[in-house]
Amino acid sequence: MHGDLGRGDGPSAPTLKDDAQHPIFAANLHENWRFNGGGTVEDIYRRMRTGLDGTPMPSFDDLIGNKFLTDEQLWRLAQYVRSLSPKDAPVVRDVVHAPLTKALPHAPDDSAWTSVDLYWFPLVGQIIHKARWFAPAVSGVWVKAVHTADSIALRVSWDDRSASPDSAWLGFVGRVFGALDSDDSTREQPALWPDQLAVQFPVSIPTGMERPYFLMGSPSAPVYQWRWTSSARARRSPGWRGASSGSIR
Repeated sequence: MHGDLGRGDGPSAPTLKDDAQHPIFAANLHENWRFNGGGTVEDIYRRMRTGLDGTPMPSFDDLIGNKFLTDEQLWRLAQYVRSLSPKDAPVVRDVVHAPLTKALPHAPDDSAWTSVDLYWFPLVGQIIHKARWFAPAVSGVWVKAVHTADSIALRVSWDDRSASPDSAWLGFVGRVFGALDSDDSTREQPALWPDQLAVQFPVSIPTGMERPYFLMGSPSAPVYQWRWTSSARARRSPGWRGASSGSIR
């Protein structure tokens, strides 16, 4: 269920349902600040000892009662699970500080990233239009940034249970759509969607506090966007003047 590395991507993860038969994600054990019931060692022990009603999370109490597992071993397991997450929950900050460097890193695993501060940005589900999904597959992204006098590099990373696109999760996505109400007479169908990322910059630095509209800017405040996708499509850097129009620059 939680997978070999504890990221919620085990073989059974795409099949999980709660007691109402709605699809449910296995917890990512590297994000204890999102655990149901709390993220301390004591909280984790309690959840494993009692289980979590309404979810596929089982109780380990019977294993202890039948002497397949000792109470001490369960405490050690709780300590191990806690060790997978950072010491402290990430603090959400609005501004990424990008220090000045002589040269940009050449790759995501470049050692130059080691000393750069890491920033956490939580994500939310699509809650504006039906079908609304309040439990996104990716709960947030980690961002690092550095710059030279005329260039900038960003490293954005996240935990994703699927390979995106990933046929193993098509059934799960289909069950999600089936559990949600839709505005359309024709329900959205699951497809092999890739991961996608957009980073937006104003064409002109604003003089005040107002920023360009976050959905591709506006006619009065156009923006540049860097776009990345996990599909085989070419990566683009388009300039936008609002959600209804765009041009490659």
